[in-house]
Amino acid sequence: MSIDDLREQAGAATPFDDDDELIFDDDFDDFDDFDDDPRPRRIGGGGNLLGLSPFQRFFLSFMLLLLSCMLSFVCLLLTGRILI
Repeated sequence: MSIDDLREQAGAATPFDDDDELIFDDDFDDFDDFDDDPRPRRIGGGGNLLGLSPFQRFFLSFMLLLLSCMLSFVCLLLTGRILI
């Protein structure tokens, strides 16, 4: 099979040539119990990242910032970019 044969096959068939109609089932009686979920839902968005309070999230982000600054400083010292 050559590339020209593949091109002819691809050009001959269009993906939506079928005249079959799509059938949608409008019967949603089986899905009436969606609101019976036993898990409580929060209204108005989360904001509860990893189960931490806002102060704990701030402290964690501050500690990550401090850690990255210290590692960057040590990297600069080891590469000789700055001298003490």
